[in-house]
Amino acid sequence: MGYVISYIFILMFIPLLLNSPELISEREFTNDVPLALYLVYLLFLYYLPLVILCIMGISLLAAICMILRTLLHRKLTYRQLWKICTFVLTVPILLYLIVDLLHLNDWILNLVLPIYFIITIVRMITIYPKVRH
Repeated sequence: MGYVISYIFILMFIPLLLNSPELISEREFTNDVPLALYLVYLLFLYYLPLVILCIMGISLLAAICMILRTLLHRKLTYRQLWKICTFVLTVPILLYLIVDLLHLNDWILNLVLPIYFIITIVRMITIYPKVRH
C-alpha cells in the first residue's frame, strides 16, 4: 500500500509543477512574504490538500466499486479495489492535465473520462474470479 500512496504523491506533484509558475506569478498579494516562505505555504496549502482530496476521492470510488464487485460476485477486497482505482485514474488525470496545459476546455473530455473509468473498472473487476458458493 505504501507504493500506491507514493505513486499518488508523485502523480499529484505533476499538477503542482505545471501550475507553480502561474501560482508564483499571481503572488501580488504576498509581496511582503519571501518567495521561499511562499513556496512552503504553496506546498502545505495547495499540494497536501490536493493529495488528501485525491485519496478521499479514490476511497469513495473504491467504495462504489465494492457495490459493483458485489453485483458481479467477484472475489476482491477493498484494498485491491483501492489500488485498481488509483492506477485506473492515471490516464484520466494525465489527459486532463494535457488538455488543461493546452487551454482546451472541452466538455467532451468531461464526458469521456468518466466513461473510460467505468469501462476500465468493470473490465478489471470481471477479470477476477467469481465467489464460490
